[in-house]
Amino acid sequence: MRFLPGLCALLIAWAAPQAARATNRYVSAPTNLPAGNDANPGTLAQPYATLQRAADVAQPGDTVLVRGGTYTNPCAQCQVVVISRGGTPSQWITFRNYPGEQPLLRFNGWGGFSLRPGAAYIEIRGFRVQGAVSTVTVAAAQVQNQSCNPDGTIRPGSFEPIYNGNGIEADGRSASGSQVRPHHLRFVRNEVFECGGGGIGAIQCDYVTIEDNLVYNNCWTSLFGNSGISLYQSWNFDTAPGYHMLVRNNRCFGNRLYVKWIGMCEITDGNGIIIDDTRNTQNGSALGAYQSRTLIANNVVVNNGGSGIHAYSSDHVDIVNNTAYQNSQSPEIDGGEIFGNSASDLFIANNILVASAGNRLNTAYSNTGVAYRNNLFFGGTTAAVLGQNAVQADPRFVAPSLNPATANFRLLASSPAINAGTATAAPGTDLTGATRPVGAGYDLGAYEYAGPLPVELLRFTAQRQGPAAVLLWATASETRNAGFGVEASADGRTFRRIGWVAGRGSGSAPIAYTFRDPGLLAYATATVYYRLRQTDTDGSFRFSPVQAVSCEGSGQEALHLAPNPAGPGSRAVLTGPANAVVHVVDALGRVVWQGRTGPAGSAELPVPAGLYVVRCAGRTVRLQQE
Repeated sequence: MRFLPGLCALLIAWAAPQAARATNRYVSAPTNLPAGNDANPGTLAQPYATLQRAADVAQPGDTVLVRGGTYTNPCAQCQVVVISRGGTPSQWITFRNYPGEQPLLRFNGWGGFSLRPGAAYIEIRGFRVQGAVSTVTVAAAQVQNQSCNPDGTIRPGSFEPIYNGNGIEADGRSASGSQVRPHHLRFVRNEVFECGGGGIGAIQCDYVTIEDNLVYNNCWTSLFGNSGISLYQSWNFDTAPGYHMLVRNNRCFGNRLYVKWIGMCEITDGNGIIIDDTRNTQNGSALGAYQSRTLIANNVVVNNGGSGIHAYSSDHVDIVNNTAYQNSQSPEIDGGEIFGNSASDLFIANNILVASAGNRLNTAYSNTGVAYRNNLFFGGTTAAVLGQNAVQADPRFVAPSLNPATANFRLLASSPAINAGTATAAPGTDLTGATRPVGAGYDLGAYEYAGPLPVELLRFTAQRQGPAAVLLWATASETRNAGFGVEASADGRTFRRIGWVAGRGSGSAPIAYTFRDPGLLAYATATVYYRLRQTDTDGSFRFSPVQAVSCEGSGQEALHLAPNPAGPGSRAVLTGPANAVVHVVDALGRVVWQGRTGPAGSAELPVPAGLYVVRCAGRTVRLQQE
């Protein structure tokens, strides 16, 4: 049920064979310090400016380390980076974030990362990838070129990539002659969001691992029936035993189609995760049926337009220990939370399926050899198949939510999902990496219950007070509580510890705690996020829900520059919040100086003559240096 366009491909020549070696290659956006330039040698001090340059020269064993900053597609029909060269079984090529920094690939073309025939033994780790959904409207997307008219005819014109780009995709369909389709790929710990097309996908590939990713709000404007995570027409690199395709420990929220699929002029997909046509019967494929097994495990799929997880026209798939919550949100779709459709040899076990009111829990369309075992069903209307040892009860989540930033689908101590699973095909760890099982048996869903909480958190709030944030929380009781690490984040994803508050050990009386962060405005962002890392005396820990504090409004301190204009030989001094990040941007939008204010809130700006914009703590002021 899929038709995808032949996206523009960049042909990259293979380099001559070289002796085995391993090199770190560095990429830094031109607006960074140090500024990147593709004429540089790609060292830490002299980095490349684009990922494409690094991809063109990377050799087996190399690691491409990408600094924080924003990386964009060079043309409207392009991806940010196309990879069509590979590593070896013992020397992978790795593209990853520079430690402690989060590079963003922001595109309005055909995609972010695109892997083509020749790409093999490639890992992509630690990136944020953002499409153009927030820059367009659904109404415009619904009348884009090649979209469906109400009468079923197709509007004229060329495909418009701004509506259809994919976040991270590997596509082997263009392989010809001696070219080998992509294989042995790992997409790990990426955040992929607001892509008009799919989030993360592989077409005609083998040995693909998609793991620990956050994939949300994708597929909204695409013509091509995309999903959050998809494996389409998997290809036999070989038929060695064991799992070849792994989709595990991912969180998929809010992926949905608002534009009709061009193939049928209907809303058809927008699933959290789909395994599609491993039989290779669609679109003229001559690859033959895929023979190896696929594992879908420990994923949380929430509020997607289509299913949470399903296999269509596919075989040899194990779907185990996933949590599916209120999917099938597109009115045109009601297949259910987790199911097979025209599939065979599916094992669906240890999952939690929670449907919205009026929606189905699962369906059974033309399946053979599909076994359901030890799943929990709750809500919705009907379950077409319950299978063996089904549990029909409220799973008792800690804090279920449609928002990935606040959702907590761990199990409460009273959950009927605890110890209710089967050991058959169950993973040895849960979504967090914690060992399974704990206790008498395997738990259902993506999280293994780790026992009663040693600290019962009654409440946790974070509020702004002038230039500071004040955090308040209270516990109802404590057992072996070493204390609380207070963590902050400027983006809601990467947290760092900013303080420690000792616990009271053990006790049954309520205890209140307070922590003040005086550097709220130093994060130089509109919103700062806080959480608590509660640590037991044995070193084990748990996180609290995340609280957000706005940095905007009357509490912000004003910025002052003096002298301004700054005469020849003099330097302007900025006065503002203490320990705040400062950027000086020239008339071309380039960052010419970057630094911080000191403890007293001042910074000297050593810039040449010209007109500048100075940015600090969410405020801007103009500077003229003479």
